[in-house]
Amino acid sequence: MNLEDGLPLTLAGAPAERGAAQARARPALGEAVRAATRQRLDECAAARQTRAVRDYLARQAAFAREQCAPEMAELEAIAAGFGLHWQDLFEVLHASPMADLAAPSDACTAWAAVCNDGGAAVAKNRDVRAELAPLQEVMLHEDPAQAMRSVLCVGSLGAPGAYSSGINRAGLAVVDTAIRSRSYRTGWMRYFAMTRLLWTCATVADALDFLRAVPHTGGGSVVLADARGRVAAVEFPDGTPAVEHARTVSRTNHFTTPGAGAPTRPNDANEANSAARLQYLRMALEGRGVPATAQAVADLMGAHGDADQALCRHGEGREVRTISTALYLTRARELIFAPDNPCRARWRRYSLAA
Repeated sequence: MNLEDGLPLTLAGAPAERGAAQARARPALGEAVRAATRQRLDECAAARQTRAVRDYLARQAAFAREQCAPEMAELEAIAAGFGLHWQDLFEVLHASPMADLAAPSDACTAWAAVCNDGGAAVAKNRDVRAELAPLQEVMLHEDPAQAMRSVLCVGSLGAPGAYSSGINRAGLAVVDTAIRSRSYRTGWMRYFAMTRLLWTCATVADALDFLRAVPHTGGGSVVLADARGRVAAVEFPDGTPAVEHARTVSRTNHFTTPGAGAPTRPNDANEANSAARLQYLRMALEGRGVPATAQAVADLMGAHGDADQALCRHGEGREVRTISTALYLTRARELIFAPDNPCRARWRRYSLAA
């Protein structure tokens, strides 16, 4: 595989400065960010009108003001830069906890494994509505006041920090998958927590200490790995982290924690094929072993198989599509990235190595 050198969108300074820099760097996409925000809010309109959801969002906002000040400063500056109200972006980040969404839910497939070089590999297929692909960016955040000084993230314009995945200078990598919960609590939303981990934690152990010490909204999973070759997967079925340690961990879009199943949304293809995708992924990792090259990762994450097992998805419009694949190599502090379906993308390399 021939890898191109990637040039990330560099956002430098304190959280508010990095947030404001998004709109300045991509002015031509401002209306696209606003349109995507309006559409997401429209899809959640029915849920947003209920007293239970309004009260929940109010509690979340109060919690974030108190516990997530840097992340909120970044969010508010992003909103101001794109001509949006901060509360609109805040509610969009909470779309998963809102009931009765009219749109298909996000999906994603992720895994992490110990590598022969003593580090680890972490990979994620990012599956969202195809129309959101133009807003995707690889962003280099730089802030000398933070412990890690810089983090490399895959995210979207109009969203803060590690909105999908990232790696820091210590070699800690984190990716997530969406999983619906039976109920949601007041606490850290996943995107804020992932961002905080990357700025403050050097190892999986550090990350788990943080995740176990704070309350969470619930829902979703994160897959973690560090430069020492430690890996873990964490699910949040009820706001309390459920941790799996193994040499290889993997997650799709349902809970694997015993007794933690969420109610199925009727006709939701992402939930219907989540178990099939996870089974295919685990069988592939067990049968072939951990992919030893970027090309082997591309072959795995670009697999189509049958309709339910396909890791690489080609939906159009409001259907879910794999808009990128991220492979983080923790010992090298590198991101190998496909900015499209992995079966057809031209892959790029981004480095955080000093």
